[in-house]
Amino acid sequence: MALIIDKADAHPTLKDLDFSLDGRFLVSLGGGPCLIWDVETTTIVASILRENRSLNGNGSQILHVTTMRDRGGSIVSFDTSSWTRVSSKHVVPDPISAFSVSPDGELLAIGTIQGGVWLYKSINTRVTSIIKKSSLGLVTALKLSEDSRLLVSASMDSSVRVTKV
Repeated sequence: MALIIDKADAHPTLKDLDFSLDGRFLVSLGGGPCLIWDVETTTIVASILRENRSLNGNGSQILHVTTMRDRGGSIVSFDTSSWTRVSSKHVVPDPISAFSVSPDGELLAIGTIQGGVWLYKSINTRVTSIIKKSSLGLVTALKLSEDSRLLVSASMDSSVRVTKV
């Protein structure tokens, strides 16, 4: 194993890390902006402020992030070759508390502070499933199985739920 990136001062605190499906990019999230690293050159290629992030690829590489607007939660998508915004869509009326992308990049899962879970097709951001009250409190974590047939959700009420997709 060879160390290729060692940046102790990249973030004041580290909250999450994720690789793109092709392994070209590393996304790091901490206090301050989300940093997008090119793994080959070990340089920061983009910086995105104040959003929840996850990296997805379906054909071309797309970065899906969640944002909070005055009407509720939105999904914003960026083309990673140019870092330009390709779409933005309001998706839920409540603040988003958890976000996950399926391993194949086909589905996006969103959990809210009201305990709801929504599944969307990533290609057109259309709803495929809604579980209005998957938990009694805010959803803290979501993860789709490797084959995208199961969704596990965790909540601040210490419950864990596995749902067939």
